[in-house]
Amino acid sequence: MKMNNPNFDNRLLKILEEEILKEKAKKKPALHLIKEKKLQYYSGWDKKKEVKQMDEEIGRIKKSDTTEIVIKVDEFRGEKGVNIREYITTERYTGFTKQGTRIPVDKWKDFKTIINKIDL
Repeated sequence: MKMNNPNFDNRLLKILEEEILKEKAKKKPALHLIKEKKLQYYSGWDKKKEVKQMDEEIGRIKKSDTTEIVIKVDEFRGEKGVNIREYITTERYTGFTKQGTRIPVDKWKDFKTIINKIDL
């Protein structure tokens, strides 16, 4: 067989294409791996947990055009409490922020006593 033979070149090209396709089929795309890792991270690395949602929103106070203060009773690590947190609505992010506080149920009476002392 001569190297300049067009049939030889076509067969060689087909063999190379088949090998490349086999290699691509073996590999997952990088984007797929990233999504898979995110799903594992957010799902607790495949550990199934029973999630109890006990959030009761008490009210909202509008602070600005994009920010509200949300007050709700919730449960965190098995302990009830009052969560007072900022909630923003912007183009980049919509949701709760780190701005705020959580008062555990055993400190709630102390908190109410202090708040009731305020006279504006």
